[in-house]
Amino acid sequence: MREKRWLLCFLVAVCCTFSTWALPSQDKTVTLNLHNVSIETVLDAVKKQTGVNMLYNSQMFKGVPPVSINAKNEKWEVALKLILNPQGFDYVVKDGIVVVRKLQAEKRDNRIRGNG
Repeated sequence: MREKRWLLCFLVAVCCTFSTWALPSQDKTVTLNLHNVSIETVLDAVKKQTGVNMLYNSQMFKGVPPVSINAKNEKWEVALKLILNPQGFDYVVKDGIVVVRKLQAEKRDNRIRGNG
């Protein structure tokens, strides 16, 4: 009985460790000095410096003009927003992976209103 409790505690500890390990760290910083490069180049640089896993479709960056960023010890989240948002993109973190996507347009209220 004691062995089963020990094994259960060990498994719970391992699971907690791996689930925390899989999430991108909020305190990782990047130093970037890139000029007139593709968004993909910036994403690769952030990934190399932080180890954060990223998912995106490179086709969605077709036609997007080159970008520049000069950031020193900036949080990776801030650096991504500085590059992605002005170009019409953002990101979400799902299951420990940074998913780059097109910015969601605000939903507008299109109901017809009248006096009555």
